[in-house]
Amino acid sequence: MDPTDAATLYIKGTPAVSTNNCFVGNNSTSSSGTDLQGAANLTTSLLTTPGNYAIKGAATLNATTILTGAAPTPDPFASLPTPGAGICQTYSGGSTLTPGTYCGGITVNNGTNLMLSAGTYVVNGGDFKLNGNATIDGSAGVTLIFINGATFHFNGGGAMTLNAPAGGTYKGVAIYVDRADANANADVINGTANITINGALYAPSQSVTYSGTSVSTPCTQLIAYTITFAGTSNFGYSASCPGGVGTLYSSASGIF
Repeated sequence: MDPTDAATLYIKGTPAVSTNNCFVGNNSTSSSGTDLQGAANLTTSLLTTPGNYAIKGAATLNATTILTGAAPTPDPFASLPTPGAGICQTYSGGSTLTPGTYCGGITVNNGTNLMLSAGTYVVNGGDFKLNGNATIDGSAGVTLIFINGATFHFNGGGAMTLNAPAGGTYKGVAIYVDRADANANADVINGTANITINGALYAPSQSVTYSGTSVSTPCTQLIAYTITFAGTSNFGYSASCPGGVGTLYSSASGIF
């Protein structure tokens, strides 16, 4: 969603990125807004951008249609509200978390198996960290909302499953970052993290990076201020997914 900079979609190393029958929308006017390097591969039905793209080294772009000089792609979640902060709670360990507001971040450490009950979780400041061999099960229908500069880092050999709610205000949205947050903040999925997100990862004000050998399964709709894929990380998106994805916001892209 960055409107001007180069490499707002930056794919380097040997990652495989695919949106199947959906599209990639890059709103940068830069001549290299979409930047592919190394042996990176991007496969999509449509790449659309007001600017242009650059392919370097052995990188490949497999697109059925490429539209340069096109109109910017509208934000498909622009009407979603950001909730109030609520009453602060803290997470200091344990195997179950219930919906509410958590201030100062959440850290899930090595060996912890954390179950998220269905509902909406507001992370008010701080960092949501998944470390080591910890696991998070948010398959019951969960939205994680980040406000006041909160970020997420899913690290190492951690594993997480998030299924977005199938109804309600945040239908189809698994992760929502407040659009009012500063663009300098960054969210990272790295190492050997195995992340399953059935729904939208919406971070219009932050940078999202997939690095290392991290893997995301084919039902993650990714929307962010800037996006980087590095190392051997893999990413895929398909419109036929659970959690309301591709129904309420059927015009949304796979990557935007």
